[in-house]
Amino acid sequence: MPMTLQWIAVGCIVAVAVGYVVYGSYRSWLAHASSACGSSCGKCHEPPPDSPTANGRRPLPMA
Repeated sequence: MPMTLQWIAVGCIVAVAVGYVVYGSYRSWLAHASSACGSSCGKCHEPPPDSPTANGRRPLPMA
């Protein structure tokens, strides 16, 4: 393989890797900024109905 084709292949691989990192950063920081866990499904915002903290109280720790 000529040296020019190797540089083109390396450049393409590096460009794809940089694009992947930028895309991952965008998804983790900007795309789901309003959700707590990053998936924006809505399950993280409310406790389950049978949870002891559902009515605003916390249980005391056991001694």
